[in-house]
This record gives sequence, structure tokens and C-alpha cells, in this order.
Amino acid sequence: MLRALWTRTRIPMTRANAIDYGEAVFQLDPAALRGAIDALVADGTVLADGPADDALLLLPGENRPSLGPKTVAEARTLERLEHEASIPVPVKTPRWMLATRPAEPPPVDKKSVLASGALGFLFGPVGWIYAAPLKEAVPAIIAFAVVSAAVGALLPAAIATLVMTAGFVGSGLVGMAYAQRYNERGKRTALLEAGEKR
Repeated sequence: MLRALWTRTRIPMTRANAIDYGEAVFQLDPAALRGAIDALVADGTVLADGPADDALLLLPGENRPSLGPKTVAEARTLERLEHEASIPVPVKTPRWMLATRPAEPPPVDKKSVLASGALGFLFGPVGWIYAAPLKEAVPAIIAFAVVSAAVGALLPAAIATLVMTAGFVGSGLVGMAYAQRYNERGKRTALLEAGEKR
């Protein structure tokens, strides 16, 4: 307690001030404190100018601060403020700060709808392999080849060209639909699943 008075304040260090400081800041018993100071003076730990309460006390080897409270009242106020500053103040967090963003799903392999349409247009159902299930693409490839051969053999060239162009355009549109379905489901999916057929 005497070291705190000496090293943390600019209060003149007398017996009276030391007793007041110990009682005000540390809630020490004045009589016990007086006895402790007298014992320290007797064994030479604390030096005193005399036995009176207003005699100055010195702590050898300890330096006094250049700044600090100069009265016991100021020291008590400083101690109270330091204590209050050390107490955590509960802060009510605004509700909008408590809302957490939903966890984003892991990235899904996406298929380009335009690329799928281009592949379907250029290569017919062979381009569907990019996004369609193989169980639908392979039969479509065989059917498209058979129909193309039949159209080329049975129809005049001009009409066959128009029919085949329409077939490739339709194939491109179907390829785009497969890519869109892939992106929605995250996997190769039939355009009309069992539950969606009417």
C-alpha cells in the first residue's frame, strides 16, 4: 500500500495521508495500518522525519512519479474510474448484425447453355453428349442418323436441306435445354423425368 502511495501518486507521504489513503483506496483498518507503518519505520524499510502524523515518510530506492493525484480524494476517484473501466460493459448487438448469411452451397459444375446449343446445332444429337444423359443422347444419335439417311434418300435435295436444317436447329434448342436442366439439378438429367411426364 505504501509503495502504491509512493509510486502512483503525488500525495505528500505522511503517516496521516498514508492512513487515509489506505483506508479510502484499499479499505484497510486505520489502527492496523498505523501499527504496520510504525513497524516498517522501526526496521528501517521506511524512513521517517519523526514520530508525528505529519512527519514525512520516505521509501528508499523508489522514485516518485512526475504526475499523479495530489490528494487522497483524487486518488480515490482515480482508483474508482480505473476499476469501472476494467468492468466489461454489456453491449446489445443490433439484430441485423446477428443475422448470418446462409452458407453458400459448394460450387456446382456448370454447363454453358450457348456452347451446348452450338454443339447440338453443329453436330446434331452428338452435341447433346455435352450435357444430356447418355441413355437419351445415344438413341437420339442413332435415330437422327437413320432419319437423315432416309430424308436424303427419299426427298429432293432442296427439301432435304430444309428438313435437315430444321432438325439441326431443333437439336441445338434441345441441347440448350439439356444444359439448362444440368445447371438446375447439378447433374445430367432427362428433360422429362418420370414424375413430370403427362
